[in-house]
Amino acid sequence: MSVAQEVNELKEKGNACLKENKVTEAVLFYTQAIKLDETNYLLYSNRSYAFLKQDVIPLAFEDALKVISLRPDCAK
Repeated sequence: MSVAQEVNELKEKGNACLKENKVTEAVLFYTQAIKLDETNYLLYSNRSYAFLKQDVIPLAFEDALKVISLRPDCAK
């Protein structure tokens, strides 16, 4: 499996966890994916949302800033 495939698989697992309200698990999947691809703004965006759901505002904000730095035109 390529790194890109692994990143996508981890992102999809994180997304599935969010849909099931398993927010802590989602954060873990997104974090693993970020370790493999630190330039993927969607991973930071998704993890930011998960942190918001956990009411961990400082970490959500940090990830949101990372999204902006990677993709200034992203409105997500």
